[in-house]
Amino acid sequence: MSVSVPEVLVLGAGGHAKVLIDILQLLGTPIRGVLEPRQELWGKTVLGVPIIAGDEYIFSHKPDDVLLVNGLGSIRDTAPRRKLYERWKAHGYRFASVIHPKAVISRQVNCGEGVQVMAGALMNAGVTIGENCVINTGAILEHDCTLGAHVHIAPGARLAGSVKVGQGSHVGMGASVLQNLCLGEACLIAAGSVVVDSVERETTVMGVPAKAK
Repeated sequence: MSVSVPEVLVLGAGGHAKVLIDILQLLGTPIRGVLEPRQELWGKTVLGVPIIAGDEYIFSHKPDDVLLVNGLGSIRDTAPRRKLYERWKAHGYRFASVIHPKAVISRQVNCGEGVQVMAGALMNAGVTIGENCVINTGAILEHDCTLGAHVHIAPGARLAGSVKVGQGSHVGMGASVLQNLCLGEACLIAAGSVVVDSVERETTVMGVPAKAK
């Protein structure tokens, strides 16, 4: 008896989606198509995968028959990515995790639903990642770090041991966070910053050492 495999649909046709499609193709995962609200892109392709319709196409599938991939990236604000995820979760749909085979991940890492881990990322023992997080290219999460949901650790960012990051925060490209610090919810750590003190929620910090903006 054949086993039904859920179709994979990628939400979004931008640069972040392109990276995810590349990983899925590397893993040999069949992709049904890309969904994109801009109608002028319908009929085009991303790395050979057709852009077939807008997000409403999802409703033509039962939740058990499809897996979604959140292809919406974030540069500063993680809220649009969170809202897209929560919209479809509220309708009962599931999100696939996408993990590059060249990421280095301890067997003692715990990841939530829909996590995305790019090439060269490293996560050591005791790390916990909430749902819908992005661990981008070359990012490092040392032992016992904890990330809430919808966090983006940008390319080359580094978290030392036992750092806690509140949900919806963005740690910018090349930023460093020293050990045992806490970043509150919806924080923005600017690219290249060195964080030496804990950061209150909804705070933007930048510089070396990082200071509130």
